[in-house]
Amino acid sequence: MSAELLGKWTSDPTDALGYDKYGDVSLEFLEGGELVYTMNDPHRESTMVMQYRVEGDEIVTAQHTNPREERTKFRIGPDGKLSLTFAGVETRYVRNSEGDTH
Repeated sequence: MSAELLGKWTSDPTDALGYDKYGDVSLEFLEGGELVYTMNDPHRESTMVMQYRVEGDEIVTAQHTNPREERTKFRIGPDGKLSLTFAGVETRYVRNSEGDTH
């Protein structure tokens, strides 16, 4: 697990590609390896709870209902934004101060 990931992150409002591909998303990395992934649709919120671990520069996730592992490259830039690259698409997230553990 990487302590720098802990807390709540939301879609970067300047990331037009990310919004276009995935919509408004919240990610909450919890101690103990649980990830809460929420799609904040204005008409219906959808939440998935997954297990995660960090291996090098990758976040490895598995859903409880579908235990197949997925790997996503990550980095936290000098601007403090979290960049995730999955299936060749990079999306960016900003730390939500309500979920900030630092």
